[in-house]
Amino acid sequence: MTKLTVSFATLVALSALSSASALAQSGNCGSFLSTNEVFQCLVDEHSAADKALNVSYSAIQDVLRSYSTTRSKALVAAQRAWISLRDLDCASEGLAFEGGSLQKIIVQGCLTRKTKERTTELETQYELQVH
Repeated sequence: MTKLTVSFATLVALSALSSASALAQSGNCGSFLSTNEVFQCLVDEHSAADKALNVSYSAIQDVLRSYSTTRSKALVAAQRAWISLRDLDCASEGLAFEGGSLQKIIVQGCLTRKTKERTTELETQYELQVH
């Protein structure tokens, strides 16, 4: 068996490349020059993604409440757990850049990405077409 050794510096470099790629895919946020501009753009993108998630979640809950309070309550619990997991995952991603100006950008980009993914996941799971 071959032993794989990866240095911390390699992990940080890979994380930075992955994060840069995510920024480039996150809409218009890769076109700004300053850290603050990129961060504000990502905050705005996350806000829009969160609103879309809430629209889908509310529509699903409206349907669930009409025929199954058990499923509705289960989705509430699942959503709360998902929010905690998302926040912890994104905070963990940002720790690769702890103390640096890139940390908040990585965290915000992660929140946006995971929120969009959750919207798609819920809409697919419940066969919802909101948009």
